[in-house]
Amino acid sequence: MATSEGPPSATAISGVPAPEKVALDFTNAWLRSTGVTSAEWVKGMEPYSTKRLLEQFKDADPTSVPAEAVRGPVTVRPRDSQLVEVDVPVTPGTLKLRLLVTNGRWLVDGVSWERS
Repeated sequence: MATSEGPPSATAISGVPAPEKVALDFTNAWLRSTGVTSAEWVKGMEPYSTKRLLEQFKDADPTSVPAEAVRGPVTVRPRDSQLVEVDVPVTPGTLKLRLLVTNGRWLVDGVSWERS
């Protein structure tokens, strides 16, 4: 028997920022990479990131960030109720983020980069 399920939708969590807001806040912290130490840069991303992601960034060089600014609205693609993928257009490419519900709020758990 065929069912007509719609596309997955993300869980709205009362009282916490939506995935697109977390994605933009994370991106702005990620872009703040000039004139800061690696520890300061990672600290700026901490409120928007899982511990696993922060661990991956701990030895990264903030001057290696390949982007300068957000250049348009985000695109959110729900994968299930607690997982979304968000594309953030930045100069000169797209920051691709994976957000999970962790401890009752949306946090970035994966980052990839696509140059345009």
